[in-house]
Amino acid sequence: MIKRWMIAAITAMLVLVMSAGTVSAASAPKPIHIVLNGQEVVFSVAPKAISGKTYVEFRTLFQTLGYKVDYVAATKKIKATSSVRSIEMSTSGTSALIDGKKVATNGEMKIINGRTLVGVRFIATLSAKKVEWNAAKQTVFITDIGPTAQQKAAVFQVLTKLTQAEAAGDANAFLAVFHSKSPQADGLKASIPDQFARMKTQTVILDKEIDSYSAAEAVLVTTEQTRKVSGTGFFPDNVSQMSYTLRKETNGQWAIYSAEQLSLEVLDVDSLWKQEIQAPDADQQAIKALLDAQAQAINEEDVEAYGATINQDYPGAEEDLAGLADLFASVNLKMVIEKSAIVEISEDSASILASVTVEQTDGDDIPSTRSISLMTLTKVNGKWLLDPGISDLYSEDL
Repeated sequence: MIKRWMIAAITAMLVLVMSAGTVSAASAPKPIHIVLNGQEVVFSVAPKAISGKTYVEFRTLFQTLGYKVDYVAATKKIKATSSVRSIEMSTSGTSALIDGKKVATNGEMKIINGRTLVGVRFIATLSAKKVEWNAAKQTVFITDIGPTAQQKAAVFQVLTKLTQAEAAGDANAFLAVFHSKSPQADGLKASIPDQFARMKTQTVILDKEIDSYSAAEAVLVTTEQTRKVSGTGFFPDNVSQMSYTLRKETNGQWAIYSAEQLSLEVLDVDSLWKQEIQAPDADQQAIKALLDAQAQAINEEDVEAYGATINQDYPGAEEDLAGLADLFASVNLKMVIEKSAIVEISEDSASILASVTVEQTDGDDIPSTRSISLMTLTKVNGKWLLDPGISDLYSEDL
């Protein structure tokens, strides 16, 4: 009887011990994760849950959200600025300055174990982000908030202005769609009036989407089909993918800050050669000789001879030639100019098409390629030279 009682008591004690261990393990806090647009954010201090709020190390959060951060350790004051928001807050205050206006903080900044933490929902929401808490995964999901229908319409209106100006042949209206501080403004002012005076083109927007959006900047990606309607001058009918970065002018209207062509597909390759024009015999012979000289320089790996074929009046010319020397040292190339055609020419500038094949003679598995490229030339002291930069209009492996 005594033994049976002792066994029962010991068994009960073991159950209690095991249960206590189970409860302790079950109640151990799981780590909290912060995920921004699908990528987990790694902090130097683990995120902490305090009174139903998640707090994280301030500097990593602000920098990940695109802020420049200044922190005064003596006063525990944070000043964070981005293209859309400025935030000033401190542990001793009950409010923060958001774009210069007071907003109650309700303990959104704390010092814990000597580290400064901020409420992740508070900061992310101020930064125009959507914040969701997944209790099962112990994860805070932060995502960009897409533009409203009205905001989308304001962004897409830029494309409408652009195509309307093109259809009207109005160079000034076309240039007015670009931002006054665009780094591309000078180049456009130099080329667009002349292009509009010589030819008329028509662009149809086949597809468009807003890749990213904030109050200060939007990135718009399009697929466009552009054809030459009338006029003179070389133009390849094409379908292209474009990326436009938009910023707001002082009047609050969106304008194109920069435009980048991501891809281009010529609609009719044969039509390119049909745009050949008649040029003076002397220029034709000089340009053909120039192309042959450049191909020979490449085949003979002669950097000096190659340099004599190009217009070196641009920053970085010496570095480019040095890079060519490194290329010659690492691979053996054979270039053949299959044919060429002058498509535009004036007294001191010209544009040519060239069909070129390139073979890497020391590579067993590297295919030869054929490309049709548009090249520009400048006449310097009576001599034609090739300008840097080549536009590939078509290419294929042979």
